[in-house]
Amino acid sequence: MSTVIAFPGAHTRAPVPPVSAVDELEAAELALLRARLAQIQAETRQLNAIWFTYCFRKFLFWGVLAWLLYALASPAAAESRSLYGPNGGFVGSSLVRGNQTTFYSASGRFIGSEIRHGKQRAVYGPAGNFVGSIVTRR
Repeated sequence: MSTVIAFPGAHTRAPVPPVSAVDELEAAELALLRARLAQIQAETRQLNAIWFTYCFRKFLFWGVLAWLLYALASPAAAESRSLYGPNGGFVGSSLVRGNQTTFYSASGRFIGSEIRHGKQRAVYGPAGNFVGSIVTRR
């Protein structure tokens, strides 16, 4: 230990203990561990970004594939027809989807529907009740 002699009017500082070799080694190892931890964190962030990109691309691929399969498997779009009366005025419209035809008045109200089964057609009223059938002979 060293002895500190105080001189009048001088600022006194506490003595600094000498640094041992063990303390220096621990400080160097601590700095190396901190640097390695920073490197591992940077590599983890990079791998997370790569993994996210991989998953996003897979999700996008399967989503587009599912959408294409759905679009190809869905029935054809509805065909709309306008209906006109004997004087040439608009009286309503019809929508044809597959084997079903739906009829609407000029104001857009549902009038009835028709379902085709080969040469036979079943006609239903606005309440959904069976009105009659039509058989086509050819």
